[in-house]
Amino acid sequence: MSPYIRSRRFAPVAAAALSLPLALHAQNAPEPADAKAKALPAVTVKAAAEGAPAIKTDKLDSPKFTQPLVDTPQTITVVNKETLQQQGAATLMDALRNTPGITMQLGEGGRTDVGDSFFMRGFAAGSNVFQDGARDLGAAVRDVFNLEQVEIVKGPAGADNGRGATGGYVNLVSKRPQADDFTAASLSVGSASAVRAMVDFNRQLGDGVAIRLNAMASEADVPGRDELHKRSQGIAPSITLGLGTPTRLTVQSQHVRQRGTPDGGVTTIGLDGYYDSDFDTGAAAGVTPAKADPANYYGSVHDFEHTDADMVTVRVEHDFSRNLKLVNTARYGRATVDRMLTAVNGVIATSADPASWTVERRRHANLQSNDILANQTALQAEWATGAIRHSLAGGIEFGHERQNVTGLAVPGGNTAVLPSPVYMPDPSASLGPDPVANATYQHGRVTTAAAYLFNTIKLSPQWQLLAGLRHERYRAETERADLDDDDMLVSHALGRAGSLTSWKLGAVYKPATNGSIYLAFANGQTPPGGNGLTLTTESVSSNSADRAGLDPQRSQNVELGTKWELFGGQLALTAAAYRSTNRNEVIEVADGVYTQDGERRVQGLELGAVGQVTPDWQLSAGLATMDSEVVAGSYEGTNATGAPSRWTPKWAATFWTSYRVSGQLSLGGGARYLSRQSRVTDPAADLSTQNMPSIPAYWVADAMASYAVHKNVTLQLNVQNLFDKAYIATLNNNGNRYQPGAPRTVTLAANLLF
Repeated sequence: MSPYIRSRRFAPVAAAALSLPLALHAQNAPEPADAKAKALPAVTVKAAAEGAPAIKTDKLDSPKFTQPLVDTPQTITVVNKETLQQQGAATLMDALRNTPGITMQLGEGGRTDVGDSFFMRGFAAGSNVFQDGARDLGAAVRDVFNLEQVEIVKGPAGADNGRGATGGYVNLVSKRPQADDFTAASLSVGSASAVRAMVDFNRQLGDGVAIRLNAMASEADVPGRDELHKRSQGIAPSITLGLGTPTRLTVQSQHVRQRGTPDGGVTTIGLDGYYDSDFDTGAAAGVTPAKADPANYYGSVHDFEHTDADMVTVRVEHDFSRNLKLVNTARYGRATVDRMLTAVNGVIATSADPASWTVERRRHANLQSNDILANQTALQAEWATGAIRHSLAGGIEFGHERQNVTGLAVPGGNTAVLPSPVYMPDPSASLGPDPVANATYQHGRVTTAAAYLFNTIKLSPQWQLLAGLRHERYRAETERADLDDDDMLVSHALGRAGSLTSWKLGAVYKPATNGSIYLAFANGQTPPGGNGLTLTTESVSSNSADRAGLDPQRSQNVELGTKWELFGGQLALTAAAYRSTNRNEVIEVADGVYTQDGERRVQGLELGAVGQVTPDWQLSAGLATMDSEVVAGSYEGTNATGAPSRWTPKWAATFWTSYRVSGQLSLGGGARYLSRQSRVTDPAADLSTQNMPSIPAYWVADAMASYAVHKNVTLQLNVQNLFDKAYIATLNNNGNRYQPGAPRTVTLAANLLF
């Protein structure tokens, strides 16, 4: 275990100890005489008494959005904590299953499975995750124990957040103290020796003062896999002063510790689409290889992954009047990763005897830290000029992000193949010396300063316009030291600076008070080093700092849609047609000749429904199409003109429904569908000689049943992958390894509310 990690492993225990006196004081504090009048409605308690908990959210948490979702001209999905609880969700990836058009990515080599990595509408979006509006650190697999809701915003959003990906972004809304007293807890056990406990404790300490403590601990093997084990702990204390007054101060912190075994993947040998020349024209020609057991673990018992993530947020809100509000959010966060991983590569078949076949492996190590310091000041104002009403959101933002990577390598070089038997891997086999620090490093940082202004202009009850503008100054810097061919340390200092101007425009027509039809335009920009905090001298990279005139990648989105609220506003229906383009991609126009003339386009339809059909029947569903194409690309290969985008299914669907059969019994279930995802996208490629050209389409069904054995105790049974479907969850870029989808898993939880 790394000494750096060891020194921090007991931070959650220390935070809990510091929170204990507050919790004890809260339990004994007298209730203010006017507490009932000032208390906000406790959704969880009232839902239990009046009907099924509401899964529909009407408004985003961000102060940049002044209008309800039905009048916001953009495709947005909100997954609240009630949905997460129904589905037994534990991670952000579980939450994102509730919206179509998002696919997961396996990653390469030593970066396999570091944090949440996903595509949105055909574009990488893993670095575009925010928490309470501030950019989040991506080193950890995010847990949902401290989340009120997950907001998924589709399409370029440079006006919202500055530099970023074309597909959209995700905002995580933290739980904050409320003017109420409640304790919610959950204890679950399940397949693969899974145990998980959570608590949500909220107390009023006095007039206008409340504390909240969310905590989580979980431990489990990985379903369907050998040797893999995960352990996670988290604690999130917070306090608010001034509840129910014009000025409110909230101080929050969140601390997560994750310990586990990293997954280097399973060899794809024998899967549908597998190809290797050894079985075509080589030593094993004519032999049809069998599939490797998906439970196989090809790593080492010495592999490990330790992740720490800490964050402190201070939020100040002041209401000057009913129509004028100021919000300031300041945050410091730090995340560290220390990992050792044995990754799977290609198969070597030197004869027709399967016992002699081996799979190549290589050892990778990663030791890095990410820091973020951010401050955001937002102002909301409403006023009228005659018959025209304005809803304004403006602000300034400052941010500094830093990433430090320590170079690690196996003594003597990382070229050792480290073969393992294909069908009988031995995790205890010696793999030689572990990687150690080798004096190389990479330090990257990005500093930004931005100002933005949005105005929603209500021309009449039927018509309103939205205009938004953001201007941002940025500087990206990278300092690195590498070993040359003579093992001499060579240092580089790279830097890029510039400005970005982003905008969005929308027109909304309301044929009725419960519906809208809109047309919206928006753009986004990603400068070199803007996402990965890394500049490079490689001409093939969009992060190159050496190529003269390298511009930011520029994305644009046009969307025509409609939104309706039915059944008294309880059910929301949405439909949108969209087209997103990304320009200035680096492409190879001749052998070794690169230009920045690339363009990629994704277009399609997206339908959604969320809410209550009746007080007892809830529904959350989505359907998306994604037609992707490289409009201007390389002269050959994956990014050739006419190629589709990798990992972009043409069809995606998600469905979840639940029904309260009686006052005690509720039943639910759903399904997720992804059509084929291409790995090999070169239009000229002969797919019969390409290894794993795609991930096959698949359906996965889930089910839930809950029973209230007492007014404060509910038992809940969740079955994931109800029909035990075998499928490929993620595949790496060369198709040599994959992560199998989890088999059928069963979880039984006791949910308590006091």
